[in-house]
Amino acid sequence: MPELYKARWRHIGDAIAVRDLFQLYCRDEVSFQAMMFDAATHRSALQGKPAPLEYENRLVRAVRSNLHTLNTGIIVATAVLCNLKRMEGSHSLSHWVALKEMITLHGGLSSFTGDHIMFTKVVWTFVALPGPLTGFDFAPDLEDGLRDLNDLLRSRQKAIVDLLPTSEEEMDRLSDLRRIKVFRSSKLRNLLQTPSSEHPTERNCRLAVILFLASALMLHGDFDPATDSCIEAISQHLEEARDDASVSPVHLLWFVVRLSVSASIGERYAQIWTGVIRILTALHRLKPLVQDNAERLLFASLEIPESCGEIPATYGLDGELQIDAEPLRQDVHDRSVPAECFCELLWFTAPPNE
Repeated sequence: MPELYKARWRHIGDAIAVRDLFQLYCRDEVSFQAMMFDAATHRSALQGKPAPLEYENRLVRAVRSNLHTLNTGIIVATAVLCNLKRMEGSHSLSHWVALKEMITLHGGLSSFTGDHIMFTKVVWTFVALPGPLTGFDFAPDLEDGLRDLNDLLRSRQKAIVDLLPTSEEEMDRLSDLRRIKVFRSSKLRNLLQTPSSEHPTERNCRLAVILFLASALMLHGDFDPATDSCIEAISQHLEEARDDASVSPVHLLWFVVRLSVSASIGERYAQIWTGVIRILTALHRLKPLVQDNAERLLFASLEIPESCGEIPATYGLDGELQIDAEPLRQDVHDRSVPAECFCELLWFTAPPNE
């Protein structure tokens, strides 16, 4: 089956998300059944037929009969059930609740930090697919997410001002900062800029990457060598992407999570992703204008303006942020993914006409 997708794999250097997913699916018999259900659903969608109920029932039965093991295969299979239901426009609340409980019983998101692919899969699932839904086991911590978002915005707003150069020496130091040089000249900056239009799911993934980078800078400092190296590694891998691979925000999220928790970088960033999910949940409860202003501030803090003239007059974020929407408000969009996506693997392959 991998060969069916190989000609259209999205590559970022040697980071191949489709290969990661296949490795994850094939670890366990139940997760392999989930991959079969995923493929059968895609086939039915292409042929205009109803979703294959027999595959779904077989998978649900396999998950229920193996709940006592609670291994990663069962969790992956349940995540696939959630994803497919979400892609067809169903909120699939029972599946999401089950997945939340499984991950909680497994020890939470941090329990997967030793398994880079599984960790990436869990983070990607709850950022890319639920969209603005209150998802994952951090949902009860909405107030904590709002507090963390307030702290992040205040910290990065202060950093923008504090790092404004006041002498030629400081200007040279800022210009030589490896992270800023790399960010300003890389594809990463372009991928994180607000486009004229984007699907809600793509926006969610793009915001998650911005929140991750800004949080890393807040926690470890704008001149932290490890964070510089992390951003430089991300940028270098993006430069190595195949010419015919137009990297989407959804693909970028998978890659950044995967790289940031890999052995070459270390596990210092794993807990940041836990905070990103919590903050993202709170961010989606703010007024749209406040969301946009917060995004502009955080993006500006990634490249650090060199003069006051480059700083917008106001971000409209002077007071404490307030929740605007009800905590459990559902996404108003019927589908949280683009219309052409009917299985997970299509996130990471080129459309047939490319």
